[in-house]
Amino acid sequence: MTRANLSLNKHGLPQKEILRHRKVPVVLAILVMAMFYIAGPILVLISNKDVETASLLHDARTYYIFQNTSMSAAMVGIFGIYLAFEGFRFLHVPRQVDYYESQPVSRKTRFIGITVNSLLIYSLLYLLFFLAGMLILAAGGANFLADGEVWRGFLADLFAFSAWYAIASLSMMITGNTFVAGLATIFFSCFEFGLIFLNSIFYSTLATTAGYDNHDWLAYTNPSTQVYNSNHWLGIGINLLWTVLYLALAYWAYQKRANEKAGRAVAFARIEQVVKIIVVVYFAAIGGIIGYTMIGLNFACGIIGALIIGLITASLMEIIYKFDLAAWKHNFVQSLLLTVAGLAILAGMVWGAKRYDDWLPASKQVASVAISRDDGIYTNYYMGKKSAKGDASDYAAKYMYLPVNSDLINLVKAGSKFTQNRSHEREDSVQMRFVFRMKNGRVKTRVYDVDRKTLKKYFEPISKTKAYKQAYFQIYHDQMIMDNLDSVSFTYTNGKETIKRQDSQLYKDFRAAYKQDLAKWDYQQASLQKPIGQVAVSWTRANGKRAKIYYPVYSNYSQTIAFLKKNKLYSAKKVKLEYQQPLDFYLEDQFG
Repeated sequence: MTRANLSLNKHGLPQKEILRHRKVPVVLAILVMAMFYIAGPILVLISNKDVETASLLHDARTYYIFQNTSMSAAMVGIFGIYLAFEGFRFLHVPRQVDYYESQPVSRKTRFIGITVNSLLIYSLLYLLFFLAGMLILAAGGANFLADGEVWRGFLADLFAFSAWYAIASLSMMITGNTFVAGLATIFFSCFEFGLIFLNSIFYSTLATTAGYDNHDWLAYTNPSTQVYNSNHWLGIGINLLWTVLYLALAYWAYQKRANEKAGRAVAFARIEQVVKIIVVVYFAAIGGIIGYTMIGLNFACGIIGALIIGLITASLMEIIYKFDLAAWKHNFVQSLLLTVAGLAILAGMVWGAKRYDDWLPASKQVASVAISRDDGIYTNYYMGKKSAKGDASDYAAKYMYLPVNSDLINLVKAGSKFTQNRSHEREDSVQMRFVFRMKNGRVKTRVYDVDRKTLKKYFEPISKTKAYKQAYFQIYHDQMIMDNLDSVSFTYTNGKETIKRQDSQLYKDFRAAYKQDLAKWDYQQASLQKPIGQVAVSWTRANGKRAKIYYPVYSNYSQTIAFLKKNKLYSAKKVKLEYQQPLDFYLEDQFG
């Protein structure tokens, strides 16, 4: 295998020249893959030699899937970059460029030859060892050769490698120095992480009403992160897209680059200036954000941070461009202006965060609203332990459609004002999430810290409404239980005594009684009264696993208590519990 394709032989390149530059990457790839896919499976079989076949299959399959993930995070990136740098290294050495350009081989043929051979070297070796490891495990009793998830992991690895190779190839084409090409590769693959950082700071620190949601995303421009994409086929598709796009740009750059650029930092003068503008503004903005947030949201510190990081970045880039330490002060005015542009991004983000926090819905613009406790503390109570995906906020957003009234608008306004005052103590407040469904089809979410007095004044009337209760309590959305009545069982716990009973015929009676008692529930009860116990309703889901939902029982729940007494599930012993905060509901582990 070669710097050029084997087909180059017809142009007179000797076979020795074609093969000699691929020995090191091939040997390294063989050693690493043998460790992962020969030694690894053998160790799995040895460590599981006395276990049942099902357990062996589980452990072997887990090893393969886990190995795919770790391989993508490390080996595919290393080999992708290594093969690209090795294949196009001659472009950075003037004497080698002259040698290759003197051969009767077109740039198109050479590029295709190097690229195809590089991709085939890794792909064929990977397939060979991947399959060999599966055959070893199959011979030992763990056969998952037809497992689609495992092969999907193989494809994810393969296209992550090809994307890394394409990025590194483009970096080699637009630069004239391998060290600078390394910096370009880092920039292409990590630039998006800086944007994610700025976005995260905007929502988590600059804005006060965004809560602690995960506003990040999986970096699309980094091939390794896409291996972890929950939509596996989307991750594979994205890496395939980068492979095609970057290789096409690399091919174009190879056709356009001049031979005399070998040894220079950047092969294209226009790219040199564009890159400096992007990088200096980018790092100045990050420096400004770090300075601004380091000491209590101080804009003066943000200015200092932007100037330091921006000017240092600009100076380093001038040094790299010229390969001269004395060049650090070149184009100083330009560097200063770019740093100021980065500072302007900081100012824009601070202003934007203020606008974000100041937004309040106009009642005429909102179709409906969902309210939930932001920390999801009652997830088990509403969703049932591991009975469905999502948390309390997801549950409320799905089922709650509150009409807009004066109490709700006043609650939002008071919450917004309290939250934006960073000096307020948060200990005597509740963090609540509001999902506003606008009439224009948009959905806006805000998270407010609401003090107790405001909750008492504005939230209590909302909590008494039928619309709120029917959306808030899971018992109104219990089709999953109704579909599995034959497996339903009850457990009543009061902290000292637990009574269990399995009777599939009782749930409908319990359901009717509990719904009647919910008419008495409101914020006042949830915040001041303690339940005398709880009923756990469990059932078997379609996948064969048990799920459970907890229902607190208060002393004034006469219908529920009557049901429990009638069916010998009630215990009158009182339970000692800690003080209950508003909207907190006691879960199983808080009893006993």
